[in-house]
Amino acid sequence: VGAPGWLQVVIYSLPFVTDAWLEGHEYAFDVCEGWGAPNYVLYTFSWLFRNFGDGCAIYWNWVQVYGVFYVLCFHYLRPFVSFAQRKVPTRMKTPVWGAASFGCSMMIGLLMGLFHYPNN
Repeated sequence: VGAPGWLQVVIYSLPFVTDAWLEGHEYAFDVCEGWGAPNYVLYTFSWLFRNFGDGCAIYWNWVQVYGVFYVLCFHYLRPFVSFAQRKVPTRMKTPVWGAASFGCSMMIGLLMGLFHYPNN
């Protein structure tokens, strides 16, 4: 769209900072909460947005924090990445090292997911 990085971060942070428009200051757009929707609509939204018995909200406020973090990283980690690329030896810039680092990154993500979101 052409907006500067700092403006994109501010715009993406607004729904998280101003949570007065959310239901219970946590979620929004809950179709399954009792609007009298037909069963096929309730089934579809429960399937798409994970109904745990109390509703199937489309937007959760806590997810916005992760989105703000990703937008920040997208715009402001590039100088660090370019600095690290200059410091990495040429012998480590091969497809094998790329696959190994990708595998390690996926393992870190898996372990963090297991740690942060344990299954009851």
